Amino acid sequence: MATIDYKQQSLISVKWCYAGSLVPKIISPIIFFLLARWLSPKDFGLIAVAYLVISLIEMSREAGTSRAIIQSDLDEKTIFSISFVVNCILGIVSFTILYAAAPLIAKFFQSSESSAILRILGIQILLSSLSLSYQSIIKKRIDFKKLFFINTIPSATQIFITLPLAYFGFGVWSIVYGHLTASLFYCTALGATNSYRL
Repeated sequence: MATIDYKQQSLISVKWCYAGSLVPKIISPIIFFLLARWLSPKDFGLIAVAYLVISLIEMSREAGTSRAIIQSDLDEKTIFSISFVVNCILGIVSFTILYAAAPLIAKFFQSSESSAILRILGIQILLSSLSLSYQSIIKKRIDFKKLFFINTIPSATQIFITLPLAYFGFGVWSIVYGHLTASLFYCTALGATNSYRL
């Protein structure tokens, strides 16, 4: 009986996982098309530098912690508490290094304006540090339906925050503020749907 339930849960999870990957692919081109009309090539260049650096930091920082939660035989609360503390420490260290190195990174890319963007957008590293363990617990439970609805937050935030700011001339900062707001909402939603607390 347990095997049948597990199979049903797996099939449902595959459906929601597929939907979760499909929705952004539909919405993102529309958002990008509108942003391309309202932002300059320079704005896209500045945000590309910031995304590149922050993505590299997050890839290296997340390696191992998510897998540890999903594959660990320890009870969920114990492994959650350990990984949450580790993620927060790594997040603070990564953000501090990025904040200090931002002027050097900007100089390397010959873009002085990207220094401030890196420092402010780097707050996303702190927010993702808070949400990573919650996200991994949901994956461990194969609850992709819940993750699907939470993952729609970034797309909704771009529609209701990034696009209006871009339209009214905020330039590259429309993407920065939209991205940070999305990360904040995403982190809050993950925490609100999970019963674990330190």
